[in-house]
Amino acid sequence: MIGFDNVEKNLLIYGLQMNLIDPNQHFEYHIYGDGSGFRREHTELDKMLPDEIVFHDDGIYEYDEISGFDRVIICGNENDNVSVLSKLMLYAPEYPDIYVYAPNGDIITNLFGNEKIHCFGMAEESASIDIVFNERLMEDARRQHEFYVKQYGELPGKSLTASSDIQM
Repeated sequence: MIGFDNVEKNLLIYGLQMNLIDPNQHFEYHIYGDGSGFRREHTELDKMLPDEIVFHDDGIYEYDEISGFDRVIICGNENDNVSVLSKLMLYAPEYPDIYVYAPNGDIITNLFGNEKIHCFGMAEESASIDIVFNERLMEDARRQHEFYVKQYGELPGKSLTASSDIQM
């Protein structure tokens, strides 16, 4: 992830939650941006084994290093994202799929028109029925729970049902 503001923080939290399913898988996250505040709030990140989170607080990255990643997520403001994306495409000899936060995604698509560039964060995506009603999120949570129960058995304690007391 290049940049580390609210969008990136939420993406990292979501990614870490989704990737807890199978302890045999290993993810390595590289965060290019100041993550010191995030680490203060989330003091047990080093226990996310076997996953690894590497913070590059200075925000400096090497283009050849990025070429070896599975994907890159760029999440600064849209103007900065265009600049970062341009440099990545120019200096990284073989770049991976790049996901760019672009509320006005047409700008990125029109400028770069590349099958390896994916825009996200557009208003029509954020306000979709699926997102508003959290159906997809709930279905993902159900699948995770079912997988965990099959893999490790039922957890001790009370069962989670729709009638359970949920405090937020």
